[in-house]
Amino acid sequence: MHITEELMGRRRRRLLASLALLGAGAVLVSACGSSGSSPGGGSSDSAATPVNVTIAQASPVPDHEVPTVTEDAGIFKKYGINAKITLLTSGSEQMGALVSGQIQMLSIPAPVPQLSAIDDGQPMEEVAQFEDSFDAMLVSQAKYPTIASLNGATIAISTPGDFASLLCSYIEKQYGIKLKEVPIGPYPAQLAAFEAGRVDAIPALQPVQLSTVQQKVKGMHMLVDFRKVKNVPAIEIVGYGPWLKAHKATAIKMLEALSAGFSYYKDPANKEFVVKVIEKETGDSAALAEASYQSVLQNMTSTIVPSVSDMKNMLSALTVESAKAGTFDASKLVNASYAEAAVKQ
Repeated sequence: MHITEELMGRRRRRLLASLALLGAGAVLVSACGSSGSSPGGGSSDSAATPVNVTIAQASPVPDHEVPTVTEDAGIFKKYGINAKITLLTSGSEQMGALVSGQIQMLSIPAPVPQLSAIDDGQPMEEVAQFEDSFDAMLVSQAKYPTIASLNGATIAISTPGDFASLLCSYIEKQYGIKLKEVPIGPYPAQLAAFEAGRVDAIPALQPVQLSTVQQKVKGMHMLVDFRKVKNVPAIEIVGYGPWLKAHKATAIKMLEALSAGFSYYKDPANKEFVVKVIEKETGDSAALAEASYQSVLQNMTSTIVPSVSDMKNMLSALTVESAKAGTFDASKLVNASYAEAAVKQ
C-alpha cells in the first residue's frame, strides 16, 4: 500500500485503540456475554440472543478486509453476530489475546500461529482459509539481478518468525541461499528502508506498488512473485482450540457469516462497495484500492474450508525457523469441522 504520514497516524491511533482493548480484558470478556467467559469454560452459546465477538486483523491491507467487509455490509448482523473488528500487529499480542479470550478469531498469514503451536504448545487452530498464495513479491536492489546473487544479502523483516521471515525461509530452502534478516518493524518501515537503500531486498512488496517503487529505486529487480507459489495457507482465520471447543455454535455462526462475507467480497457485483471499504481502511486512493482488490482476487480460494495439504506445504518451508516443523502433524494445526459445518448451513 502507498503509506502517507496521515495514514500512518490513523493506523497508530487504530493500533492504540486495539492495545487499549488488551488492557481492558475483564470488561471485554464480560461484554462478550454469549460468546463465553473464559477460554476453557463451558459453552454459554445461545441462538436466541446476539453474540458479541471481536475479530482481529494482523494488518490493515486488502487481504485482511474480509471481516471488515462482512461487518460493513451488515452480514454479521444477519447471522446474529455483533462483531467488533480491531487491529493487532504484534505476534505476541495476537496470540495472547486469543489465549485470554479477548479476541475470538484472528485474520493472519502464516507462520505466527503455527510457530506458537509448534514451539510453545499453544493449541492454535486454523478454522478458515481465504487465500492459497501470498499477494507479495521479493524485490532486490539493482546490484542483485538474480536469486543466486542475493546469497549473503540483507533483507528486511518485521521480527524473527513473522510473515516476511517465512518468505525468507522459503527462498532459502527453495534456492539454497542464505539471507541476513534485518528486523526493521512493520511493512511501511521495511519498504522505506529498501527505498533508502538500507537493505538489499524486501520479501513482501505488495504487487500493486511495484511500478511506484521501480520509479524510486532505479534498476531494482522483481525476483520472486509469490502469487505463483500456490497451495499454502496465505490468509487464514485462526482461533484458540479450547475456546472453539467450548463455543462451537458461536464459532460456526461466525464462520457462516464470514463465508457469506467472503462470497460477497469476491462477487463482481459488489466491487464498488468492497473497493470503498479497502480505500477507507488503508487510506489508499480509489485507483490503488481497486488495483489491490483485483490483485487479491487472484489469490482467493473457492471456499473458506481450510486445507491440511496446504498446511503441510507451509510446514516444509518452516523447517528453517523451527526444527520441529518438519515432523509436526499438520492436521493438529487445522480444524476444518467448523467451516465445513458453516458452509453446509
